[in-house]
Amino acid sequence: MYGIVTQHGGYVGLKSAPGEGTTFDIYLPALPTVHGFRADTEPAALPEGRGELILLVEDDTAIRTAVASTLQALNYRVLLAANGRVGLEIFNMQRNEVALVISDLIMPEMGGAELVRVLKQLVPAVKILMMTGYPLKGGTGSFSTLDIVGWLQKPVSVFELAQAVKRALEA
Repeated sequence: MYGIVTQHGGYVGLKSAPGEGTTFDIYLPALPTVHGFRADTEPAALPEGRGELILLVEDDTAIRTAVASTLQALNYRVLLAANGRVGLEIFNMQRNEVALVISDLIMPEMGGAELVRVLKQLVPAVKILMMTGYPLKGGTGSFSTLDIVGWLQKPVSVFELAQAVKRALEA
């Protein structure tokens, strides 16, 4: 992190106190103003939800927290599971309300591919969006055998997540 920040002309501040924790402040320079440039249009707004319930299955705590926070900011309700087995249990309790399942592909106990198979046996119409941090050899071909509505390559931007969830819910 320090190397990336300094390569971009920034610096990192650190505050630490015993028993109180540590805070890192990251300072990056502002983008330079481009003179003579005028934006004629506003940037595209992020598509927002209408309170749909999404089950997020992700074993990495930081990613799970970040994606859940983003989904909530986009007006979705979110249920969280740390692996496929827990995701399946939660889905079984809420199956009539879950509009979309977003799942990591590689997880302990029950991975995403197995979760997809079991969920599709239970509710064939369930909409599932997969995420992976691993390179997709041959593009989306590795997902062609899974009955899913789409996939996301991690790390995923807020815009990519918002667009993918919108497309998945409309599928």
